[in-house]
Amino acid sequence: MTYTPLIPSSGVAGWNFLQSTYDRQYDAFVKSGSLKNDSEYFAENIGGVTSSEDLLNDRRLLQVAVKAFGLEEEINYRALLQRALNEGTSASDALANTMNDERYVEFSNAFGFGPGQSPMTSDSKAMQAVIDKFQSASFEEAVGEVDETMRTALFAKRVLIVTEN
Repeated sequence: MTYTPLIPSSGVAGWNFLQSTYDRQYDAFVKSGSLKNDSEYFAENIGGVTSSEDLLNDRRLLQVAVKAFGLEEEINYRALLQRALNEGTSASDALANTMNDERYVEFSNAFGFGPGQSPMTSDSKAMQAVIDKFQSASFEEAVGEVDETMRTALFAKRVLIVTEN
């Protein structure tokens, strides 16, 4: 069973309710249904990934990885994702750096398959950060199914907090 976030009204009242119940709702959401299964699968199996090919060949791992960085619409563009991963970000002409989209840089850096990088897939702390991003993006999406303006607000809040740090 999948948990559906509760937002009893729209506007400021809905936002205030969501903020006051956020931690409880988020915890219930990440412990429910397929999200929990996908997160556990990723945590258990990502350590065995040693190349971009390994990641791209496991659709379940890839789904978590691309959603964590807001690239889920790119999941079927394997060549693009593989090139972004394999070229890394150290060269100014690397694909991730030329895309004018910071999501590709973050995606590539998270896994460390580029030249001069060490694969990050065996670093449990780094991979937990990917899982956390996946879960946050999934929660925002679920909130958006209830109230799209709340999803936009959660996204903006997350981006602003990341920018501040």
